[in-house]
Amino acid sequence: MATEVALGCYMEHALKRKISNFAKTYNHAFLNGRLHHAARVKKYALMLAKRENADRDVVEIAATLHNLCCIVKRGHPKHSAAEARKFLNSIGYPEEDIDRVYECIRRHRAIDGHPESIEAKIIAAADSIAFLENKDIQRFIFKVTDRSHKSMRERINRIYGKIHIDSARKMAKPLFDMSIDYWKKK
Repeated sequence: MATEVALGCYMEHALKRKISNFAKTYNHAFLNGRLHHAARVKKYALMLAKRENADRDVVEIAATLHNLCCIVKRGHPKHSAAEARKFLNSIGYPEEDIDRVYECIRRHRAIDGHPESIEAKIIAAADSIAFLENKDIQRFIFKVTDRSHKSMRERINRIYGKIHIDSARKMAKPLFDMSIDYWKKK
């Protein structure tokens, strides 16, 4: 746990502000969409961290920074993790906690390996839940990728399948069902 920088299990307000401001500055070109997504991911991640007794500081930081390079670069988990590492090093965040944040961000899409720590599983689950909750982003992906309704349902199934925590699956199930129903009616 980040004892040098955090108080107990909750980050100092000044640290939260630095991290939030960095994310806002870095994501300025993404309008508000990325920031709203990160806020939803953070909301779900913190709920899950409490349920799963995970490190809330690591989870909150990873949720805030997980999509830094989402639109700018292909393979955004790798690039976002690297940018988060650079930033956290620059503010003197403890190296062992930086490594944990890095793993959460790097593995949140399970592109180059599945999340192993509970915190990384939480970020992956929260990211999936936030996607299932947001029909606007689903419609956007459908429109820009020229997907069929069937392929959207398959994508939603894959995203739900990436949730490997029972409490998160229970949280996501109604959103999953609504998303599948939505794309069946189209």
